[in-house]
Amino acid sequence: MRPTPTTLLLAVLAAAAPRGAAAAPVPANADRADARRLVFETATPRPGRSNELFAARFEVSPRPGARHAVDFGSFGVPCRLRLNDGYLADFVTPPFAADVTAFLRIGANELTLEFADGASPADAPACDFFETQADFRPATVAGILAAERDSFRLKPSCVVTGVVTYAHPVLRDTAIVADPGAPDAPGLYATGVFPEKPRAEAVGYVRLEEGDLLEIRGEIDPMLVEPGIVASRIVRIGRTALPPPRPGRAAGFADPPHWNVRTRLRGTVRNPRRVRLFDEERDEFDLDDGSDAIRVHGMGAEAVRALNGRLVEIDGVVMPCISSSGTVLFPILETAGDGAARPVGRFGRAAAALRRALRDAGLFLLPPFAAAVLWLLVERRRKRSRDAAIAAERKRIAAELHDTISQYLAGAGLLLRNVRSVESTLPPEQREALSSASGMLDLSRTEIRNAIDNLRNDDLLILRLDRLLELFAQRLRAAGAAEVETDLSPLPSSISPERKADAMAIVQELVANALKHGGASRVRLASAALPGNRFRVAVADDGAPFNAASAEPRPGHFGLVDIRERAERNRFALRSGRARGLQELTIEGEASK
Repeated sequence: MRPTPTTLLLAVLAAAAPRGAAAAPVPANADRADARRLVFETATPRPGRSNELFAARFEVSPRPGARHAVDFGSFGVPCRLRLNDGYLADFVTPPFAADVTAFLRIGANELTLEFADGASPADAPACDFFETQADFRPATVAGILAAERDSFRLKPSCVVTGVVTYAHPVLRDTAIVADPGAPDAPGLYATGVFPEKPRAEAVGYVRLEEGDLLEIRGEIDPMLVEPGIVASRIVRIGRTALPPPRPGRAAGFADPPHWNVRTRLRGTVRNPRRVRLFDEERDEFDLDDGSDAIRVHGMGAEAVRALNGRLVEIDGVVMPCISSSGTVLFPILETAGDGAARPVGRFGRAAAALRRALRDAGLFLLPPFAAAVLWLLVERRRKRSRDAAIAAERKRIAAELHDTISQYLAGAGLLLRNVRSVESTLPPEQREALSSASGMLDLSRTEIRNAIDNLRNDDLLILRLDRLLELFAQRLRAAGAAEVETDLSPLPSSISPERKADAMAIVQELVANALKHGGASRVRLASAALPGNRFRVAVADDGAPFNAASAEPRPGHFGLVDIRERAERNRFALRSGRARGLQELTIEGEASK
């Protein structure tokens, strides 16, 4: 099958097209009321452009923020469209329209059409050239810097809110801007003064200053190395106080992720000089911090001479110095003027010398390591002193309980045994009351003995909470108070002794209530570790229904009050329910406050 002219054209265009080339769509809000008719004339092909047949020349002075497009209407011969020798679009199938803003110049412009041999139209083509306001899209500095630079070849419009981290000392509408929430992150070059573009409309300021909050409308331009914003409108919407720049080192700015970043460098001023950079005379010096030297701009000759040879701190923004061909030459610390540098006193000089000596000896990690070891030793001693004080207080309380309440309970037990020796002579209701009182007294003696044992040993300081619950279950079984079941999973070891003590006190009170008031014969203790360093302890029994989480305390009874106070102090959540046929109350909380 013989190739048609159209297929030949497609093959030629595909071979010649630059990689990644694509036509920008015509904005949807195009206003064609003032469209200008451009009529193409036969062109004389230039060397290497044998298929260049038609050209249209025109002049334009675009307004800030405006975009322009062309539309060939019913013209339907496949071709390639170029503007000012910049490749724009391949027209193969309708619509034959494209946004031409990317290559538009102020003043004279030239559109050319290229056709495959034998595919050109019989008559000279024509198109409508019209203006449309830019469709500004919200963007962030971080989002623009994270995108591929080639994605901005067609210079999409945008609106960006940023904070000025460096203001150009001469160009009043040029600055480095960063996202307001991250002023120390890499910034974006933004300018309202750009070749072949009208000066940006400035609102609310005469000259940009560090800390200005801006709304910038314009185009994202790939520029030479990194993308920037060519602004059509810059509005100052407020001011903010910038935090102190982060300390850095001169050797840390060779790569793009570290460009346009606020930093504070400390080093010695060396080799002041006057240099010519891009047809501009600049005062320059080297700042040597021992790791490397970086060039510094923005300070006057007198200030540089006064600081020569001295140790200083300098605030500024590190930028790449780029040649006219787009080659990165070296990083430069751009400052805001003489006030950006501060001499460092004798102490600072001595500290810097010590750091250099340690670094040269390979011991630069020794000071922070020694500080960490010292902190651990001090913290261990403090913890031991605190634990010893807690243990002493617990033993004091245990001794008082043993010498007072425990002795009173023992005496009450002797009296009850004497009364029970004549139990057979008492009426039935008195015998029943006497039996209940004797049981409650035995249980109270068990509880006070458990409390004294808890206070006398250091289990709360060294055992996990689930092990304390297991020991409590063993004592209940030994006392024969009830049938005791356990389902205890390991709990976090980070639970503090105070929290373990309050949790155990709540559990013991719940069990005592179940046995004394609920007549329970079966008790189950359970524990489980939860996500987020949390834990859960559950107490279940088969006694009379009772909701300890919501019941009102009775006058003269302080068990419920004690439970709730301990729970509130530790932010424990108390929940009642049923599980495996038993009524259950769960205690849930964090391992540490």
